[in-house]
Amino acid sequence: MFEAGGKAYDRAQYDVALQAFQQAYELVPKDGLLFSIAQSHRRLHTINGDVRHRDQAIAAYRLYLDRVKTGGRVSEAVKALEELSAGAPAPAAAGADPPPPTVLPAEKKTRLYVSSSTPGVQISIDGGPLSEPNATVTKEVTAGNHKLRFTAPGYLDKNVDADALKDELVPVSQDLVEKPALLAVETNSGAEISVDGRFVAEVGAGGSFALPSGKRFIVASLSGHQTRSQTVELEPGKTSKLPLELSTTVQRDVSFAVLGVSGAALIASGVLTGIAFAKQGEAEDILEQQGAGNILDEDITTYEKASKQRDAFAIAAGSVGAGAGVLAIVGLGMLLIDPPERITAPTSDSERPDAPITKDPFRVELEAAGLGVDAQGVSAFARLRF
Repeated sequence: MFEAGGKAYDRAQYDVALQAFQQAYELVPKDGLLFSIAQSHRRLHTINGDVRHRDQAIAAYRLYLDRVKTGGRVSEAVKALEELSAGAPAPAAAGADPPPPTVLPAEKKTRLYVSSSTPGVQISIDGGPLSEPNATVTKEVTAGNHKLRFTAPGYLDKNVDADALKDELVPVSQDLVEKPALLAVETNSGAEISVDGRFVAEVGAGGSFALPSGKRFIVASLSGHQTRSQTVELEPGKTSKLPLELSTTVQRDVSFAVLGVSGAALIASGVLTGIAFAKQGEAEDILEQQGAGNILDEDITTYEKASKQRDAFAIAAGSVGAGAGVLAIVGLGMLLIDPPERITAPTSDSERPDAPITKDPFRVELEAAGLGVDAQGVSAFARLRF
């Protein structure tokens, strides 16, 4: 009741404030409520000039000063009492004692006093028109049940039943629940999204989810990709789109280059193996001729040359194949073991970035790669741009 009276007093609804303070005083006769009652009577007297409010203000101030000797609102009560007494009629006889201070019982009106701290709230009673935004509604009603509706932009509507009591002020306060804000993150499929340092979801491109409104620090991360972050302001009941496309890391780009060289080396190893088999075929043809007794000295020379070339190409094929295997292992390791960078949520607004944060501000590209093969051996090269 005291809170309702305070809200009404702040809104200059002094008659409502007076009824609320008087009902509160009847429930719990605290000294501070006497001062509030006196202040309400004084304001009403100032507005409408009704001497009854002046007299009641004087009585309430006197009763307050009788109970509270020091501290509290004593100085304010003394000053107000002097001002009000100056306009009051003089006592009937000199030296006569003033009447004992009393406080009238609460004003007998059946009222609903409806309020909400929700920003922009509008209130309707029994299907009537909505109030102005942020208004507190006071209405004289009949005793019994009444239907109240609270609505505000960005908040869920609320319908409330209120029971009005005969000859009493009934305060009703209702705060609304905020609609969730929706965030649609446009990022790579499988990226992990965290909000203010907490994991929220793993989403694909176009994924969206509900969050509390306000300023939020969003981070998108994915293995093998540069982590990005952004601060967004989310509004209740509205969808915000946030593009956070993730580019690959330098390590992943290099891993693809290494795997590309490994694949080229594997192909070269296959070519060398084919050449070695061809030379083996030449040597076997000469051996068959030797078995038939039709071999010449120049055939023996050709056989020896083919055997040496076969051995050289076989060794080269094995070496290149082994190198391809090593490169494949290295490339796969770099590809698979590339965890995303973790960005810690800032602890204050001054630490929040104004633009997306990225790591690895450079890239690597494989410009060219090649193999050289001859009877003397194998050469390989790769040219990278960083």
